[in-house]
Amino acid sequence: MSQYNRTLDFVMTQTDDTDFAVKTTEYAANDALGPIGLVKTGSGGGMLLRGVSIRDKARQDVPYIIHIYRTEPSAIADSAAFAPSVADGDLELGIVTINAVDYVTANGNAYSKAYKAITKTEVRETGEGSFYTRLENTATKTYPAVDDIKIEFWYWMD
Repeated sequence: MSQYNRTLDFVMTQTDDTDFAVKTTEYAANDALGPIGLVKTGSGGGMLLRGVSIRDKARQDVPYIIHIYRTEPSAIADSAAFAPSVADGDLELGIVTINAVDYVTANGNAYSKAYKAITKTEVRETGEGSFYTRLENTATKTYPAVDDIKIEFWYWMD
C-alpha cells in the first residue's frame, strides 16, 4: 500500500455535478435513495477512504447502507427497490453501514449528523480521481425537502 499523507474531504454530488437531491415522496425500506452519487477526489488514481458523514436537515436519522464503487454502477431509479446487477457487485469496493443510533442532534434540533469511520477501503482503479456511491435506504421515510441529505467523505491521498 502506498504511503498516504494528506487528509481531504469532498461533498458527494450527483453524476452531473449538481447537489445530491432526494425525493419528497415516501421511500420504502430497501429502496435506492437518490441518484448515483459522485465523489470527485482529484487524486488521479489513489486514495484511502477514512470516514463519511451524513447531515440530515429533517432529523429523521435514517439508517443507510452506502455502497462504494470504483466506476459508475448501473442505474437504479430513485425510490425503486435497490437491486444491483451482478456486474455492479464486481465494481463494488466496500460498504458503510449507518445506523439510526449513529446520529447526533445538534444546534437546538436544527439538524442531525452521523459520522462513521471507514476501514480498509482503498480506491485505486480509476484514473480520473473519482468514485461512485449508491445509498440503500433501510427504513420507510419521507423527506420534507430535496436538500435534506448531505454526504461528505474524508480520505487520505498519496
